[in-house]
Amino acid sequence: MGGVNVAPEIVQPYPDSLLRWKLFRAGFWLLMFSYSALVLIKTRWQINSIYLSAPLLCAGMFFLLISALINIRQSVRQLNPASFMVFVLLCLWCTVTALRGFTALSVTAVRDMWGIRYFAWAWFVPVLMLLAMDPLFLRQLLNTMMRQAYLGMLLLAVVWLPPLQLFTDFHLLWGCSALLIFWQYLPAKSRRIALAGSFLSVLFGVLASERNAVFAHVYLMMAAGFVALVCIRQCRGRRLLGIISIFLFSIGLVYYASLSDSIPFLSDRINTRIEAFKNKVPVNTRYGENANLYLDFLKDMEAIDLWIGRGSIGTYSTGGLLRPSIECGYLQVILKGGGIMLFLLLFMAMTALFKGLFASKNWVVKGFALIVAGWLMEMIPFGNPSAFPRYALFWFAVGVCHNKQLRAMTDEQIGCFVSMGKIDFREPKNRPDDPVSNRYLTF
Repeated sequence: MGGVNVAPEIVQPYPDSLLRWKLFRAGFWLLMFSYSALVLIKTRWQINSIYLSAPLLCAGMFFLLISALINIRQSVRQLNPASFMVFVLLCLWCTVTALRGFTALSVTAVRDMWGIRYFAWAWFVPVLMLLAMDPLFLRQLLNTMMRQAYLGMLLLAVVWLPPLQLFTDFHLLWGCSALLIFWQYLPAKSRRIALAGSFLSVLFGVLASERNAVFAHVYLMMAAGFVALVCIRQCRGRRLLGIISIFLFSIGLVYYASLSDSIPFLSDRINTRIEAFKNKVPVNTRYGENANLYLDFLKDMEAIDLWIGRGSIGTYSTGGLLRPSIECGYLQVILKGGGIMLFLLLFMAMTALFKGLFASKNWVVKGFALIVAGWLMEMIPFGNPSAFPRYALFWFAVGVCHNKQLRAMTDEQIGCFVSMGKIDFREPKNRPDDPVSNRYLTF
């Protein structure tokens, strides 16, 4: 990669880069741990971990927002004027939505507002798109996702054994299916971890009867297979046969599990959970004996609410109850931020999707565009905005697709920003013949 010609203006000053990435790594890990802590309430001990999750959530989002705002100058250069204006309006409206009615709330409501990931913090997540304005962010993101997957596999080896015997990965394998899209840039060991973690993520989604999580991971695995087949132009027979065999085996396993009452090599406990998932798949949970969530939502919302929403802790009435969320991401956006929020969000997402798929010269940006498409589809059955890693990844992907410099790079040029390895922020030696050295990157 020594002869790669990359535009020099993306080099960042040493102090900003060092502080930004330290804050990003700290914030993303804290956000992940706040999500992992919620698993404890689903164990047989039923530990109420919300009081552990809430401070981790607040600290993680605070660090992530600071690291993103440090990068605000880059966004002016990387976004076109229309996208930048809409992004500013989106951030302003998200702030209004998050803080709306804050002074009139009780102490308990304020605690829930900042301690639950579906409330105030969820509407600050779009600001994290600013991080993707720096190409160095790509490797920081993939490295962090990979390290979380390593920790998840390590914990699996511990919690499955007696006396714990917990069937969970603490959500640490959440990014494995997305990492598969960037297969060609992963080291051999990381590829095995990402592949194993993807199948385990689907398994845990089935055991927890989380239909939207299963859909999300299966979609990303299919997207990764598509990218692999397209990118490998001179694909060797064994590699192509391996990719096809994995997909055929996966389809066959799903088909067998759907027809069988039990799978012989699995325990009765796991077979029971798989059967519960199979029974839940065709069930429409949006309709009940006394309530139709969608119709009740439309009846309860006034015209002004449909335009501006009811704020981050807004609710609607259904079946005699006040619900803070609805099982449709698009309606959830309207409930909290109104049609104004939905328009701004869709403008940024759809333009990112178009630019990523049709206006980019490399498959890294196209891969992030597929992540954007996946979340937009997931918002139909659920996909509610939330302060958790997968929703943050959606906005990271939107930022990557809007980044003009990343879209202009070829696969060879962008490879030095994506290939897994360490990043050295020390002042580089003055070697004009080595542009990679002058970019604070080491392999």
